[in-house]
Amino acid sequence: TVALMTGSGVGILDVEPSHFSFRSNGATGEGELMMRTPSGLELNLSGKGLISSGSIAGLLELRDNTLVNMQNQLDDIAGHLARAVSDEAGAHGLNLFMDGTADFDPDQQQGLASRIRLNRDVVADNTLLVVHSEDVSLGDPTRPQAMLDALKNATFRSEHVTALSDGGVRLSGTLGQMIGQMINHQGNVVAKAQSENASVNYTLQSITTRMTAEYGVNVDEEMARLMQLQNAYSASARVVSTVQELIDALLRM
Repeated sequence: TVALMTGSGVGILDVEPSHFSFRSNGATGEGELMMRTPSGLELNLSGKGLISSGSIAGLLELRDNTLVNMQNQLDDIAGHLARAVSDEAGAHGLNLFMDGTADFDPDQQQGLASRIRLNRDVVADNTLLVVHSEDVSLGDPTRPQAMLDALKNATFRSEHVTALSDGGVRLSGTLGQMIGQMINHQGNVVAKAQSENASVNYTLQSITTRMTAEYGVNVDEEMARLMQLQNAYSASARVVSTVQELIDALLRM
């Protein structure tokens, strides 16, 4: 019999194979990779460290950590952007950004980066960026200057911290600084992943080369050995035939 299991001890084959299935979770969008062993034991392989390497583990890490960290950072930046400008422009009666088709709500920040929109009233009438009351002319700098100052000078601190495996980063500072920190952090994550991938590929290549050297078949070498064996067999057969002829001749004397 043959038994096959993962490095973490999950049995894949033990006389009979285990069966894998994917169970979708429509509520959160996070599916579960399930495994049922021949004995009937059902395991959820997602998010429990039962799969620690390979493409599946990489996809789970991407789904559950890497992309979540990036989404949180984008949501924080979008929320602080809307908050900074709304606080200043709102004092003059204008909410510059909206959450989809609704007013921006600081308490509904999750997923905001994909929903944030410029106020439709501003899109329809850009004079609202300047005029905030009937007695204000188009040359009044009060509102645009307030928004510009908020974008340049307002400082924030992210509510989220990335996973320790990604450095435990928390964005802080002005909006420009937060954007720079996010780009730098994501660049480091990509560089780390590329470095680990190169290291694993080098290790795999080394193992493959050693295995080929130990167990592989060199066709040219085997053909040469076969020809040597064939020639040796022919020579041996000729010797045996000659000895047999000599014995027959002696017996006839």
